[in-house]
Amino acid sequence: MYRSVGLSTSDITKIDDPTFVWVIDAFAKRFEKPAAFSDFGSALNLVKRLNAFVEGGVGLRPVLRSINELKTDRYKRLVDVGLTPYLIHFYSNRKGIELVDDLGDDLDELSVDRTNAKLE
Repeated sequence: MYRSVGLSTSDITKIDDPTFVWVIDAFAKRFEKPAAFSDFGSALNLVKRLNAFVEGGVGLRPVLRSINELKTDRYKRLVDVGLTPYLIHFYSNRKGIELVDDLGDDLDELSVDRTNAKLE
């Protein structure tokens, strides 16, 4: 299981090491804003959900907490209740989904006003 999300044997030994954070990133290309988690379990749960629809797959990588420049646990609370930082569009014919945004700016609730503001 861990190998399917890009973890090496060396990475696996870092799972309970508090000096590392877990960064989620795409295999095919780097996200502009990858997500970082202090909790391996939360990161893994999000990766498992995302791999159901992200083309090329998503993986985890450990990064030393001391050199991490990403905001850690920005999405943790929302991820733990089942949300993702991805904007997905379901085709009207119900035959699939389209990834509209590689990684959203945040997990705030989408609204018509907010969406229109981004388009202007």
